[in-house]
Amino acid sequence: RALTVATWNVACFQKATPAQIAVTLAKFGADVIATQEDIEFNSTSQDQALCIPGYTKVSACRAEALWDSERAYAWGGRYLQNAIYARDSTIELVRRFAKNISKPEVVGDYLRCAAAADVVPKPTSVTSWTADRSPIRVVTVHLTGGKYVDAHRDAYDGEKAHEVMTAAALFPDIIVGDFNSYPTAAQVAEYQQAYDPYIEAKKSGTLNLYMGWALEGTSQAERAGFFRLQNYQNTTHFGGTVDQAYVRSSGY
Repeated sequence: RALTVATWNVACFQKATPAQIAVTLAKFGADVIATQEDIEFNSTSQDQALCIPGYTKVSACRAEALWDSERAYAWGGRYLQNAIYARDSTIELVRRFAKNISKPEVVGDYLRCAAAADVVPKPTSVTSWTADRSPIRVVTVHLTGGKYVDAHRDAYDGEKAHEVMTAAALFPDIIVGDFNSYPTAAQVAEYQQAYDPYIEAKKSGTLNLYMGWALEGTSQAERAGFFRLQNYQNTTHFGGTVDQAYVRSSGY
């Protein structure tokens, strides 16, 4: 059977509560669910954390501190995290780990990380897993980006590429997440017409450099030999596809 993987930037639960998002994610029925801008709650507020019915959180990595202006802070949230949830009925965890993928001297306190999980399908009446079958490594990331970073991109040039290559060094079979990067220049031109950093780049004659930055995460993933799943649906309310899914081989 095929392994199904879903990815969603839950945006610090700004638009919906963890309980509401959990219900939606469970309806997808994916074997593995990856999240970005998920929240790490303090030890006394674990009941507020995202808990998807029928799934277990099998891996997570701590990113930047949660601003106290975010509504999840009042619930006990303290850090952003990327996380991986495995479906209890279909997936077994083999190994998990996390790694910082950003350069602290570039991103400062706004660290970026990768959460990784090696998983195998649970044996069924049709299939069985044996020791000579390699687990599938899933990695979830949230690359550097956002309006402030885009407006000051000269200080961050190469950072998204560095983060992709650091994540790629984990040898994932599947890498998903919010790349803060579009898949094509056509999408950048279509969806960023009213975006201040794009407008300023046009005015200053540096649009080519801006395009390079807007595509840096996706273009580096392709340079690293990953194959992008060709989903061009809007994954942001601004329009365009900034959430990506890549596989290590075109045969996946």
